[in-house]
Amino acid sequence: MVGRFSAVIGPTMWAIVAKLTIGRGMAPERGQGVGILILLGMVIFSWWVLRGVDDKPRDWAALHSDR
Repeated sequence: MVGRFSAVIGPTMWAIVAKLTIGRGMAPERGQGVGILILLGMVIFSWWVLRGVDDKPRDWAALHSDR
């Protein structure tokens, strides 16, 4: 689910940032810098959301047998 979410949100956010920076008449280098900072913010936010998820393998058969 994370991959699908990022496949939609990432390009959408990039397009919004590009539209806003171009619309405000920023120089391309400055607009690119803003886009990179937004990308960095999204990476930090993603890390914050996913930090509680562990990578331990699960025994799915045992989890479903409890029901």
